[in-house]
Amino acid sequence: MKKVLSILLIAIALTSCMCTKTVVGNFREAPGTEVHYSRAKQIYIFGIFPVGHPSADTPKSGNCIVTTHRNIWDFIIPFVTVGIVQTYTIDITAKMTEAEKPAN
Repeated sequence: MKKVLSILLIAIALTSCMCTKTVVGNFREAPGTEVHYSRAKQIYIFGIFPVGHPSADTPKSGNCIVTTHRNIWDFIIPFVTVGIVQTYTIDITAKMTEAEKPAN
């Protein structure tokens, strides 16, 4: 029982809390209001080896903010898999003008 508890504790301790924000193009200067554009998940084995390539939609203009972070599910998955599988969430934020917004 002590071994299992030790392994779980190590798996939790080695889980990082990383958050990066990357501005792409002229996002800051672009007119419009910020909207959540899309989301994707990146999966890692042992936190080192990526599995596949996430495909998040990006705006045609190319102006956006790419945020990589971990949410509550991204912390639960490594806990359940004892650190073997880890995930990160990738969010794309873009600006929309009134002309680009869909009509209701």
